[in-house]
Amino acid sequence: MLASRFKEVILIDADAIFIHDPVELFKSKGYQKTGTLFFRDRTLSKSLNNDSLTWFKEWAKDPLTETKKSRFWNDITIHEMDSSTVVMNKDKVILGLLSVCKLNEFSIRENMVYRHVHGDKETFWMGFDMARQHYYMSEQPISFIGSIKTESSLDLDHRNNDEDEDNNNNNNNSKNGRQMLCGHIAHSLENGRILFWNGHLVKDKAYNSTELLDFNFYIVEKEGDDNDQWTTDPVCYYINSKKEVIPLPEEDQVFIDMIKEREYHSHIVL
Repeated sequence: MLASRFKEVILIDADAIFIHDPVELFKSKGYQKTGTLFFRDRTLSKSLNNDSLTWFKEWAKDPLTETKKSRFWNDITIHEMDSSTVVMNKDKVILGLLSVCKLNEFSIRENMVYRHVHGDKETFWMGFDMARQHYYMSEQPISFIGSIKTESSLDLDHRNNDEDEDNNNNNNNSKNGRQMLCGHIAHSLENGRILFWNGHLVKDKAYNSTELLDFNFYIVEKEGDDNDQWTTDPVCYYINSKKEVIPLPEEDQVFIDMIKEREYHSHIVL
């Protein structure tokens, strides 16, 4: 991003899939005001050990207002940001960007930063806070896009390998057969329309899956959602009410089907 010859830059992960023109990112009111657009990650609650928060508060003694309002600072989640897409206007935020680069220098990230945070994810907003440069973290909650499954239709036994047998039985009895949406984290702008998702076309990139996922529905994360709302391997979101499941617009489904059809025939990404 720093080396790009462009003033306004969109940094996109290779496995981020856009279904609308990325130029819409530049229209965000928060971006136009601050020169940045960062996206939230899903909420994984404070029931997990959050060493990263303890570490950050050791040196961030007077954080920016937006940092003080963040879920991370208030110990609501262990991950604040999804860095699969980052937008900056370098004319406005060069000091913040240089601070991000500093946190990601090899010796600093390996010997300090990455021991407390998961990769570069949090270094963007942390770097801006360190430089006292205001940033915009999207206020839109994450969406989760994919297809509806039942727990009994998936082989999720390995999720519970580290739990005792009693806990296994209790979990299976309470959630067996529940519907869930399996897929990837998606993001939208102020209009609420899904713009992109992070995680490829495949069902589970972590296990080198080559099976393409169906993208028919999405759910918007609610305030108060936490670890119990999710499964892992594959990532799925438990459906509490049919009302929270939103069908993807037909034009978006048609576009996604075109991408998948191209992949079946041309194997561009797999």
